Order: sequence, then structure tokens, then C-alpha cells
Amino acid sequence: MRAWLYRVAHNLAVDQLRRNNAQVTATKEWLFQRDGMRLEPSTEENAIQQQTISNALKSLNDRERGCLTLRAEGLSYAEIAEVLGMSSKAVSVYLVRGLKKVRGDL
Repeated sequence: MRAWLYRVAHNLAVDQLRRNNAQVTATKEWLFQRDGMRLEPSTEENAIQQQTISNALKSLNDRERGCLTLRAEGLSYAEIAEVLGMSSKAVSVYLVRGLKKVRGDL
């Protein structure tokens, strides 16, 4: 009796896990397909995004803004340091500070 009860409980647990996995897989596939079908952002959404970025950059000091802008263009820390005439460590500090301000952490 004990072995039978154990086997029934085990089989029910395995069936439940399979059902959950199938649901998760179906949900992931649906989300992937939905994201793939997304249309390009509208002109209004682009304008709002540009305004948000502009306002965020205005809240930064010159060094933070310069570091973030150059990093967004793909420059390395060493290249940014050379362009702005500071150390790579200072670039790192200004990037972190700038990102915190933009995200609203400060």
C-alpha cells in the first residue's frame, strides 16, 4: 500500500510539473511572438522619448553629460578620458553619477 501511494503521489507531481512547464513555454512563445509583431514607435512616442532624454541630460553637469554622451557613441573609458582630459577612474565616477541622476537614484 505504501509503495502504491508513493507512486501515485510521484506521478501526480510529475504530471503537475509537466503542465506547468507547458504553460510557461506557451507563455514565453506568446510573448516572443507579440514582441516580434510590435510596430515601430509612433512619431509622438519618438518625440516624447527625445524630450525625456533632453531633460535628463539637462540635469547633469558638463562632465557627466560629456562622459555619458561619449560613452553612448561607443568610446571606451580610456578614449573618453583622453578626449575630456581626465583619468579613466574619473570617467568611471562621472558615468556612475550621471546614470544615477538620469535614473532618479540621486
